[in-house]
Amino acid sequence: MRIPTALLSILAMSACGPNDVVVKGIVFSGPDSVDERLPSAKITLYDADGETYDTTRADAKGKFEAVAPEGEYIHAEITASGFESTLFTGVSGLDEVYRVEDGMIYGFPTAELEVWEGLFAGCPGADESGGIVLGEIRMLELSQDGENPLVNGTAEVVSKNQKQTWKACYLDEEGLAYDPDATTAGPSGRFAIFGIAPGTRILTVGWEYIPEVWSYSDTYVFVQEDGVAPRFPSWVEWPEI
Repeated sequence: MRIPTALLSILAMSACGPNDVVVKGIVFSGPDSVDERLPSAKITLYDADGETYDTTRADAKGKFEAVAPEGEYIHAEITASGFESTLFTGVSGLDEVYRVEDGMIYGFPTAELEVWEGLFAGCPGADESGGIVLGEIRMLELSQDGENPLVNGTAEVVSKNQKQTWKACYLDEEGLAYDPDATTAGPSGRFAIFGIAPGTRILTVGWEYIPEVWSYSDTYVFVQEDGVAPRFPSWVEWPEI
């Protein structure tokens, strides 16, 4: 099994006891809503085994503070009225204070999920219960006008024991509807994976950096029944030579 090379999440912590750290940050109302905060959102932190570790609520300005175990994988769940259960995964740190970078924790609006479900109508698993991982594939090392380019890559979720795999669905060339024949994300860079069994999973994102030669990046994702684990972006990188 490949060891994850990058974690698309957000949580490094500050020590508050022998085995605890504290995470502080701001909850926003979506991946592109750094000017719109999500007041009173509920934040639940889980340990590496998916057991609840601490629960708190954001204040009127979206600010929060919660306790987490130090030095291990942790998961954060954001819930609020009008938003899906939104899930992130990261690694706790050992610094005395860590403030989450703005825009890295957010709620995923139910209305936005409905748009995605419409785009990916017909995708296997879309009408079943289970967790959802969706996102856009982008290149980490490149940036133009402050934006990293979209990548025509691939995505899949696998169980940690490698015995279960959930394949991504992709859109057509225009990015307007699910294409059952598409094997890569195409110009939109978008993918969606439905019906994932709850638990800690591995999201593998790849891209063909030269013809017939692929590079892959792995990240942990925490999946709950009918929860959404958004990945905006899902990074790919140039391989080390």
